[in-house]
Amino acid sequence: MAVVYPYVDGQVYTDGGRYTGDWQADVMSPITSAAEYAANGIYGFVDGGGRVAVLYPSAARTATPTAQAVQARGATGLAVFISATASAATPSVVATIDGYDPASATWYNILTAAAITGVATKRMIVHPTVAAAANLAVAQTIPETIRVVMTHGDADSLTYSVSLDWMP
Repeated sequence: MAVVYPYVDGQVYTDGGRYTGDWQADVMSPITSAAEYAANGIYGFVDGGGRVAVLYPSAARTATPTAQAVQARGATGLAVFISATASAATPSVVATIDGYDPASATWYNILTAAAITGVATKRMIVHPTVAAAANLAVAQTIPETIRVVMTHGDADSLTYSVSLDWMP
């Protein structure tokens, strides 16, 4: 069954929800080895084409984990999926997608989600053809280097995972 993602310029993908198709072979150079995964800041599961990565595997966390820089490798956008499955007391975690400016060696904010305060699923999208939506989507091309930061506002536990899909 073909899935149409309207925020990806009407392109049709046929894998039931993840991105596949000619764009990956034509535009992106897939990461092919564990060493390349590590060199590009990807330490969790990555699909065979190098398009889908688990940045933070599901775990209970009480403090901000170290964010890893990830190379876009030719993608123009990305979708970040956050799945919070359990919480203790009143946690508050804010997800941000940041870009890196190599000229000034500084990180800058691209998109900031609303605070996650309990069990929730969020999707953040950065792509030039997406309709902008506060705290959820921004219409722009991603830079070559990005990171996803999960900033904890307190020490209350929140169990969550974070993955991303590169978009053509």
